[in-house]
Amino acid sequence: MILKLNRMYDIKDYRTTPAQTVIVHMVLAQSLWHISTRRISPTKLNHPDLLRSDTNPSYRHYHYSLSLIHHLLNGSSLEDCQALLCINIFTRNFAQPGPSFWISRFCTTMVTELGLHRSTQHMHKIAGTSPMALEDELRKRAFWCAISIDAGISTKLGRPVSLHPSDFDVELPRRIEDENITERGFLQEEISPDDDCSFDVGFGLFKIAEFTIEIYTKLYGVEKPSREDYWPIVENIEAKMKAWKESLPNHLRYNPKAPRLETRIHAGNLMLWYNE
Repeated sequence: MILKLNRMYDIKDYRTTPAQTVIVHMVLAQSLWHISTRRISPTKLNHPDLLRSDTNPSYRHYHYSLSLIHHLLNGSSLEDCQALLCINIFTRNFAQPGPSFWISRFCTTMVTELGLHRSTQHMHKIAGTSPMALEDELRKRAFWCAISIDAGISTKLGRPVSLHPSDFDVELPRRIEDENITERGFLQEEISPDDDCSFDVGFGLFKIAEFTIEIYTKLYGVEKPSREDYWPIVENIEAKMKAWKESLPNHLRYNPKAPRLETRIHAGNLMLWYNE
């Protein structure tokens, strides 16, 4: 993000793609939205525009990004998909679910068009290519973000999810910090389950999305299971959810007295999603 801003403002005649422009604006929109909703004192941030009670500057960035959405849909590259996901994440803040639902459908359509739902190992094996650490991880994260948002918003609205478990076989992202994933490979081994990883709450969200899809496709679909099959399915899903919850690392187990605010927020959100 910082490198992108440096190129945009410091390199003469540098031209960004529509996707790069949208990503930058949506990161700013999300940051400004949280600042305004959490009532952080604007005087401490030296940002006079936040003092205006009739203006939320986050929506300026969002509305500008919407003017470029046709470029994203037409481009259909991994970067375009990431930009569209940034817009989708922002729309989850809205009180009305309509925009988030519609954009989530664009996102899931694009991830399947790009083949992000398929195993990266399998795709490299078929194509005879070598693994590309950075691109492979970006593809995984884009897919799981898209499917998690779609599963959450669709099931809450009582609508079918875009993809069923039989439709994808992509692996979960590797448990490695972002700065240690480069185009030339990984700069560290996968982090031990006992050690903290800043992306752990994301892994938790992805797993809950898997449970959500399984629950709604097996129990609440048009063709419902018979009475004989119903309870075994429920007990099987409950057992898997309980086992996953008990396997969570300590920093993702909610503790209101945990010293780090970030840890309490992540663990609290994860338990809210789990109990939905």
